[in-house]
Amino acid sequence: MPPRLTEKHKRFAEEFLVDLDQGAAYRRAGYKVKNDATARANASRLLTNANVQAYIQELREQQKERTLITADRVLQELARIGFANITDVLSFNGSSVTIKDSGGLEPDVTSAIAEVSMTETETEFSTRRVIKLKMHNKLEALKLLAVHTGVSQPKAIEEEVSTGIELQLVTPEMVRGGSESEDDDRTDEGSEASA
Repeated sequence: MPPRLTEKHKRFAEEFLVDLDQGAAYRRAGYKVKNDATARANASRLLTNANVQAYIQELREQQKERTLITADRVLQELARIGFANITDVLSFNGSSVTIKDSGGLEPDVTSAIAEVSMTETETEFSTRRVIKLKMHNKLEALKLLAVHTGVSQPKAIEEEVSTGIELQLVTPEMVRGGSESEDDDRTDEGSEASA
C-alpha cells in the first residue's frame, strides 16, 4: 500500500472504484461538503494525488485478478461484436427471414446479440407475431478495436456511429380463417431491417 494515505484517502479510492463517480465517492468516504460542485472539485484534486492514484491502481490490479478481466479478454469480446455477421444469426432471401436456432449458435455469435424479443398481437383472423433481433453496435466495437490496436487514431474515426442493427420479423400465424396468400403479403410488408 502506498505510504502517506489517510483512512479517508483509502476509503475515497475504494469508493471511487465502485462507480467512478468522483463526487459521490468523496461524500461516501466521509468528507463533509455543502454541495455537489465542491465534492467534485475536491475529489478531482484528490485524484491528482500520486499516492491516491497508486492506491487506485493497486486496487484495480486486485480487481482484475479476482474477476479475471484482462485487456485480452476485453479485446476478444470487442472482436466478437466487431466481426459479427448477421447471417450467422439469421438467413434471408427475397420473401422470407428465418432466425437460426440458438442451440446451434457458437458463443462468438451469441456474444454479438444484444436482444431478442417477441410480441404477439391477436386479430380477428390471426395472431401476428413480431420477433425483434438487435445486434450489439458493430461500428462502435470496430472503432474501439482500431484505436486500441493503433490501426487508427481516435479523431480519425468518424464520431457519429450507428447504434446497432435492429431487425424486426413479422410472421402471422393463422388462428382461424384467412388465406395463405394474405399471410405471405403481410410477412413481406412487415419484415424490415434497419441499421
